[in-house]
Amino acid sequence: MKNEVLRLGVTLFLITSIAAGILAFSNNLTADKIKEVEEAASKGGDVAGELIPGGAKFEDIDNEIKETILSENEQFTDAVKILDNSDNLLGYGIRTFAPTKGYGGDMELFVGISTDHEITGLKTLLLQETPGLGTNVENDSFKGQFVGKNADVIFSVIKTTPAEESEISAVSGATISSLSFTSAINNAVLIYDTYFNEESSGELIEEPEEADIDTALIPGAAKLEAAEEELITSIASENDQFVDLKKAYNDSDELIGYAIRTWSTVEGFYDHIEVYVGLSLNGEVLGMAVMTISETPGLGTSVEKADFQEQFIGKNASMEIKPVGAAAADDEINTITGATYSAVSFTSAINNALKIYNDYLQ
Repeated sequence: MKNEVLRLGVTLFLITSIAAGILAFSNNLTADKIKEVEEAASKGGDVAGELIPGGAKFEDIDNEIKETILSENEQFTDAVKILDNSDNLLGYGIRTFAPTKGYGGDMELFVGISTDHEITGLKTLLLQETPGLGTNVENDSFKGQFVGKNADVIFSVIKTTPAEESEISAVSGATISSLSFTSAINNAVLIYDTYFNEESSGELIEEPEEADIDTALIPGAAKLEAAEEELITSIASENDQFVDLKKAYNDSDELIGYAIRTWSTVEGFYDHIEVYVGLSLNGEVLGMAVMTISETPGLGTSVEKADFQEQFIGKNASMEIKPVGAAAADDEINTITGATYSAVSFTSAINNALKIYNDYLQ
């Protein structure tokens, strides 16, 4: 018996030692890979050529400009001039974190923009997305959509085939990763236009307008204005799904409600759903608009239909809305046959908007 216990103890010790060794080796490999990318990104050489064809080396930008950008743009990491072998300026390499986090966390890119104001190359420096899904943002089929486009627009992610220069088709099943990657590109474009584009009119960097979003969310609204930065920062630090908060005003400039933009807290059949929710001053649901959805066309996308969404109108912040087979109570709505996951996900976004109202606005 003692020998058996001893053998088991030795076996367990060997297994745990081997596992610990493998983990340490893996961690060292990861750390070495990160260090390798960091060093390559800082030295130029091949990276310069990846960012702008013909690029041979980096040259530091003026330190005063760099300090100014750092003080004004939280996601900015670094910027360099990219030169050819004859020391001619080809453009700039702008290094930035994504303002919008990916599904797995932070994302960091190095973006090459030529003196002709064209996006010429991209290099991913930090990516923590799901392998084989979110990591597909590195595939040429996705990131190649940016290369060759002018650095004078803000790009938007869509689920269909792009029709406009500013539209980018999302990676299927990885909308959050696509949005994060795109937000890093947009931040690089913003930095380039603000600090390096001598021909900038100062009016190039505008968020695409969400047509009729104000009246769709809050009847009677004439305009939506950003809420106080301190309030937005506070909500974002405590609510992972929160995206944005705007205040709604009528023609007389009277505050009449809130527009809360949030991801669902529960994943749909394929991914999370992003929704804009309009609430009155007393927390009543007035309207909603789907901003991002990856569900099955004609099935999960039925959460966008009026007959489903109308069930939420008039619900209020005192409730936690529940999707059920046959709604009977005030806090219940009918789910969608064959698309329960999508209905539950959509409902969780509405509930998160109501939670934000309860926690910060009432």
